[in-house]
Amino acid sequence: MIAFEWFDDDEEEGEEEIPPQSPPLSVGIVLSDGSVEHRDAQGQLHRLDGPAIERADGTREWWVNGVRRLKQTGD
Repeated sequence: MIAFEWFDDDEEEGEEEIPPQSPPLSVGIVLSDGSVEHRDAQGQLHRLDGPAIERADGTREWWVNGVRRLKQTGD
């Protein structure tokens, strides 16, 4: 299992932690081959504003809450 820690860009050391209900919708993870995956707080592939996976070879995949979706019109 992968553990994630969430930080607010404005959070300073010593301030209260961000409540569990307010983590970012997804976080981008750069893999060793240059691909990027966007995952939610539960570790599921997730992105609402673009592809959740952008592979180094240029292929892209759209995922929402761990469920693969077809490419969205306009993307």
